[in-house]
Amino acid sequence: MSTAVDVAQLRARAGELRRLARRIGDTPASSVHRLAGVDTWIGPVAQSCLDDLLIVRRELESSRGVLIDAARRLERHADDLAHVALLAGAA
Repeated sequence: MSTAVDVAQLRARAGELRRLARRIGDTPASSVHRLAGVDTWIGPVAQSCLDDLLIVRRELESSRGVLIDAARRLERHADDLAHVALLAGAA
């Protein structure tokens, strides 16, 4: 497989990871906590629900961050491969 193909595949995978991260950020689950709490109902169940929803939100944000970090690593690797190929072609 050529370096150009490897670079293109890495960039495509990074793009897909970024799309997934955006979808996680756009999901209604990331903002549903705003519909819970004392404005919705009162009592320990309401607080427990809000606490659970905030945990889910943090987990979604963490997953989003992991995907973005992985995309950055793939893009850096693609940049490195492209740079090495450029140097090899110049030699």
